[in-house]
Amino acid sequence: RLTLPDIADAAGLSLAQLDALYPSKQTILEGHRRSADRAAMAGDDAAPDPALSPPTLRDPNAMIRTPLIFAGICDIAGKVRGKSFPADQLERRLVRGIGWTPANVQITCFDAIAETPFGAFGDLLLIPDAEAAATVDFDDGEPPFRLMLGDIVTLEGEAWHCCTRGILRAALDRLERVAGLRLRAAFEHEFQIKHPPGPINEAYGHGSVEARRALGETLVAALSQAGIEPDSFMKEYGRDQYEIVIGPEIGVRVADAAVTLRELKEEPGETAAVVAERILGARRRQERR
Repeated sequence: RLTLPDIADAAGLSLAQLDALYPSKQTILEGHRRSADRAAMAGDDAAPDPALSPPTLRDPNAMIRTPLIFAGICDIAGKVRGKSFPADQLERRLVRGIGWTPANVQITCFDAIAETPFGAFGDLLLIPDAEAAATVDFDDGEPPFRLMLGDIVTLEGEAWHCCTRGILRAALDRLERVAGLRLRAAFEHEFQIKHPPGPINEAYGHGSVEARRALGETLVAALSQAGIEPDSFMKEYGRDQYEIVIGPEIGVRVADAAVTLRELKEEPGETAAVVAERILGARRRQERR
């Protein structure tokens, strides 16, 4: 009996790629039958077994492509915004950056533009930082994740006063200059996987980790590829709440690693809403007691 995996294997595609090319299972099967009928009518003795003859498929990964790198910055709304550029221009972009405008800092998390003194005027540069680059290949047939965080500077190369990385770097410099201290820290990211719902009564439980093992292992592998030290993956206290922890870093790299993890978190295909240290109602009630 013909199955979709048979057709996908014969076509050299994954089931996901097959699904992306055809709107329904019925369309896939009809395409297979038409292909087999055409081969039989042509009298092609060398035609493959009709039970395994795939439809004529176009592999989306066979299309021409130029790899793109996304250069961005985590702004005051908590969103990573920026632009992508061809990877073969990297050396030039590390010096000249990409064009940016002051009014972008006023874009809210809901994509409205808050009241701004900048209007539509002014020019800035977003310079990607080679020390804040992450490339991750999820081996899923899609282009790799390519992200470079960077700094916003003026056309003269001076730090712009609303650049969040610049503000952090200045604060860290003052801390070391005044107190002789350097920041060494790590982040733990808590998030919820809403669909499908997971096991209940499994706070910190083994069963709940097994239910999301594929996601956890993919995230840990992605962190390693991105040059970030993974620490642990666990089921948290709340319903469908999970946590992934990364190792400590120094200085601005602390924030860069946290932002990169957050962006990576959206890649593996799970519906997960990342929240910053979500304090559950149950914990609040316990504290009031």
